[in-house]
Amino acid sequence: MSDKRLYKSSANRIFAGVCGGIGEFFNVDPTLVRIITLIVMLFSFGTAAIIYVICFLLMPNAPIDDFETMKQANEDYTESKKQKKTKHFDDDFDSYFEKSKK
Repeated sequence: MSDKRLYKSSANRIFAGVCGGIGEFFNVDPTLVRIITLIVMLFSFGTAAIIYVICFLLMPNAPIDDFETMKQANEDYTESKKQKKTKHFDDDFDSYFEKSKK
């Protein structure tokens, strides 16, 4: 018997990593799993969505065994945080106080 376990994916994650984890487990493209999941959700009247949420809650995250993988995940997280900062708010905030100083 194989020691292969089902985990939520940390590399192929779009929403929660459930479809990515299933794709990695079965050696199938995660995009194909996502498309199939979406089609099943449309025709199951919410049952597939409930199953997805249950999988999200019950499936463990994939363990990070490798230092390089952990380092890359940290860099990706840091980069995504930098991109999420809203420049519009900062620009408006700065320009407001620039005007009030004059």
